Amino acid sequence: MNTTIAIGLTLLVIFFFLVFMNVPIAVSLGITTIATSVLFSIPWNGFGDILYTGMAKYNLLAIPFFILCGALWTEAVYPTGLSNLPTAW
Repeated sequence: MNTTIAIGLTLLVIFFFLVFMNVPIAVSLGITTIATSVLFSIPWNGFGDILYTGMAKYNLLAIPFFILCGALWTEAVYPTGLSNLPTAW
């Protein structure tokens, strides 16, 4: 079997196993990455470059900031009055 396919299948199997064991997704992604890199002897020197390259795309940073704004919106007291504004009209 091709090494790339084996790595992909290993990633999927470990990830879904951890998710079905009720491990949080962020922790599952981290454990899956570490386990696969150890199993297939993938060098660690490229991970920093991959992380920096992924964070340098500012358009993709809008997604976690949107989620953060939604979390702040649900916890704040002020938006409840603002969200009742359309019903007052």
